[in-house]
Amino acid sequence: MINESFEMYQVSSSHFDGTDISIGYVTKYQTRTDKSFYVDNEFVDFDFNGSGSPGDFYKIGNDGVFFVQVNKRIAKKFKVNSQYANVINEVQALYADVEYTLPTNFNSYIAMQYYKTKWDKNELVDNDLLGFKVGFSQGGVDFFAGYTLAGGNEGDNRVFRGIGQGAYYQFTATTKTAGVGAFESGTNWYQLGLGSAISNLKGKIFYTSFDNPIVGKDLNEWTVNLAYQFDGKLENIGISIDFSILDYENNQKDATDLRTKFTYSF
Repeated sequence: MINESFEMYQVSSSHFDGTDISIGYVTKYQTRTDKSFYVDNEFVDFDFNGSGSPGDFYKIGNDGVFFVQVNKRIAKKFKVNSQYANVINEVQALYADVEYTLPTNFNSYIAMQYYKTKWDKNELVDNDLLGFKVGFSQGGVDFFAGYTLAGGNEGDNRVFRGIGQGAYYQFTATTKTAGVGAFESGTNWYQLGLGSAISNLKGKIFYTSFDNPIVGKDLNEWTVNLAYQFDGKLENIGISIDFSILDYENNQKDATDLRTKFTYSF
């Protein structure tokens, strides 16, 4: 309901065919509420005595974040995304993914992604994450499967995923938990799912399993996403429903989650 945002300076270019380049410097970050705190973003100057109101703009470390991003499409078959980010004097991160459209009679692809974390503090352990994904469409139904593996051992620092609540781009992401656990050391996750669109109705169902080396933190997560966009005189109105079932190794944390949204576009 409340978006996060950044205070930043950015220069972007699409001058080269099939290539987008961005260079930027981020100085501050606004959380959704002033009670938000994310342990892997501990260098952000969070407010620990908030009231639950929309968050203020907080400094990111002492000197902000410098980043470079390059996205490129090659011969309509390859898509490559890459980014380097440096939270100055805190952590450096490298990210890359590549997707290849297979030469088949139906829409299919394979993809790979990689995160690399290098902490500037000697007492923190560097880490990385490797992910794979495949998918294809047949008869109006999309099938997909993903797998991610975080390096390191139990108790090591998690893979740096970026800054903010929305920085969870990995191939086993979910709706309720966002798949944040995939970045914890020694964790491997897999996801299986299918989706379809019938007229104005879009739906997706998927199952995600998380194997965490810490006792009690394994999770099996079922997710259903439904979205309907009206047409005609009501074409600006949309409704969505998200339902999740969380089955933890620690049964006391088991839960269900239902989210509904009504949207109107001006």
